[in-house]
Amino acid sequence: KIFWTKSIHISYSVTTLRLSYRAESVIIPFYFSYAQKDRGDYMLSSGLILRARYRILRQIGRGGTSSVFLAEDVSIGKKWAVKFLPCDDDTVWLAQNEINMMIMLDHEMFPRIVDAWQDDEGYYIVSDYIEGTTLDRAICTNKVSRKMLIGWWMDIAGAIKYRHDRKPSL
Repeated sequence: KIFWTKSIHISYSVTTLRLSYRAESVIIPFYFSYAQKDRGDYMLSSGLILRARYRILRQIGRGGTSSVFLAEDVSIGKKWAVKFLPCDDDTVWLAQNEINMMIMLDHEMFPRIVDAWQDDEGYYIVSDYIEGTTLDRAICTNKVSRKMLIGWWMDIAGAIKYRHDRKPSL
């Protein structure tokens, strides 16, 4: 399926979403099947508290180089997302780049970074936890109208445009 707006091109299939703005294109996969080991598995131990502040509740995501955990701030009870990238040659640049990029973003469609650090295990990035279902799950349940889906994609395209227009470019 393909949709056009004044400056944004949106196409999608069962497994991907492609958003294009000007000459740049972003492809968002709906299904992630990475299963690399040592991506924060030690953090699943019961009651783990990081930096005497963030209690790990459960794993909420996993990718090729990182894992994301739901954590609760033990002092104020607020929930956060904690992304963990293990220390290795591939993640040093990736972690530092992601931290710097998140610090520069100030847009309602992007989570805020609130804490970051490194230890012997890896890099940790604490950001807003956004509760809800993922886009791929919403689409797969067929409970989303085409109008609602297009609205979401327009929001995503607006966020991509915001990121693209940042100086220096992110």
